[in-house]
Amino acid sequence: MKAYFFRLSKTKKWLLAGGFFIVVLAAYFLFFRGKGDGYDLATVVRQDLTEDVAITGNVKADERVILSFERTGRVSAIYAEAGDRVVSGQIIAVLGAANEMLALKQAEANLAVEEAALAELKRGSRLEDVSIARTKVLNAEKSLADARQSLRDYLNDSYTKSSNAIGVYIDQFFSNPKTGNVQLNIIVSDTQLKSFLEINRQLVENKFTVWQNLLADLNDGNLLIAVSQAENYLAAIRDFLEKIALVVNALSPTSSLTASTITTYRSDVSTARTAINTAITNLTVAKQDVREAESNLMLQQSQLALMLAGATLEALAAGEAKVLAAQTAAAIKKHAVSQSYLYAPFAGLVAKQDAKVGQMVAASEAIGVLISEDTLIIEANVPEADVGRIVVGGKAEVDLDAFPGEKFEASTIKIDPGEVVIEGVPTYKVTFNFQTPIDFAKSGMTANISVIVAEKIGVLAVPTRAIDFRTDGAFVKVLVDGQIIDRKIIIGIRSSDGLVEILGGLTEGEQILLNWR
Repeated sequence: MKAYFFRLSKTKKWLLAGGFFIVVLAAYFLFFRGKGDGYDLATVVRQDLTEDVAITGNVKADERVILSFERTGRVSAIYAEAGDRVVSGQIIAVLGAANEMLALKQAEANLAVEEAALAELKRGSRLEDVSIARTKVLNAEKSLADARQSLRDYLNDSYTKSSNAIGVYIDQFFSNPKTGNVQLNIIVSDTQLKSFLEINRQLVENKFTVWQNLLADLNDGNLLIAVSQAENYLAAIRDFLEKIALVVNALSPTSSLTASTITTYRSDVSTARTAINTAITNLTVAKQDVREAESNLMLQQSQLALMLAGATLEALAAGEAKVLAAQTAAAIKKHAVSQSYLYAPFAGLVAKQDAKVGQMVAASEAIGVLISEDTLIIEANVPEADVGRIVVGGKAEVDLDAFPGEKFEASTIKIDPGEVVIEGVPTYKVTFNFQTPIDFAKSGMTANISVIVAEKIGVLAVPTRAIDFRTDGAFVKVLVDGQIIDRKIIIGIRSSDGLVEILGGLTEGEQILLNWR
């Protein structure tokens, strides 16, 4: 055999040696590694680990609003139907607004009036207006002068009428009427009344004397005072004549007093009384005319002074306040008109539109839905056991049922603080967005999300099936110098591919048993 080996060529010698090595190696694995103990070994090495939370959610539009009018009304026009794309601010539907438009026009007209008044106030009076105001003052002065002259005339006339009424028609009943020894000539049974008439006839005469002196010294300054005194004199004479009338009306015919004479007496007294009453009326009217003329003159003078002085700060402030009030009223009416229009709050797709022309709709009644197309998000309800490991800004991997086999990168953008109880389990809504726009995804699609909650680079790791989880910790079987040793370890994160991070208890390069169970 040995001779045969040496006779072989060099190439055949190498082939024979290689075959022998393979046989020896196979025998080692068959008899020394696998056959004796039946365990598989794994080497502790450094790896990159990723831990995630698997959840299911739905694709939704980032912006989604329910469309409704701000007021009640009848739909007059539709400009966008379901499926139409609209831009921000585009009109979708309109309510009838005839009354609101009329109210707006009226408010705008009122505003124009107030603005014009304020502008005129700021500009001041025109020369033409000042000239007219001066003319009004002159006319008022003339009217006052005429009224005063008329009052003087009536004042003199009242004295004349009173003096004639007493002297012509009443003094026939008295002896010595203008002296201190006045006697009543007609028979009066009432002595007190007789004495009253005799005394008051003398008093009337005294009033005539004072009255006459007052008229002699009459001027604009004491005119109204003289009128007031004259009214008192006329009132006293009127009362005196009322008593005379009582006496005359009580007379009866006698042998010395005929019925005809009595009738004449009564007529004379009536004439005197009428003259006094007329004088009182004329004087009252003339005095009122003077007062009105004085008031009118003061008014015209004030208006002229106001024109010459210009607008005061208070007047300007009041004018500006009126303009502001009119602007506010117009803005309110304009807002009422704007409430008749339903605008798209953002660019997007009309997902639903139920309004019809002629239909009555109530304020805030949902008539449609608008969604955004540019940005899609994913919403998922995460159980409380997992939500604590998810953070805003964290990475996620998404696959859509509608597109099997495709993976999309996403990130966590919001975690709602309020819980939503689903089948007795508190969950929290978590929102994700796609890292890159996806044109083909649609709102409502089902999304399977793997939320990355932890990542470790170059850490020691072993397969999960190599670990024995006990009540007092985690343990592995370590092969040391051909001996199997039970060792306690400290573990970290668990990756989705079945590996567990080793924080302590093992070193790189050590071998552990996999199928030790």
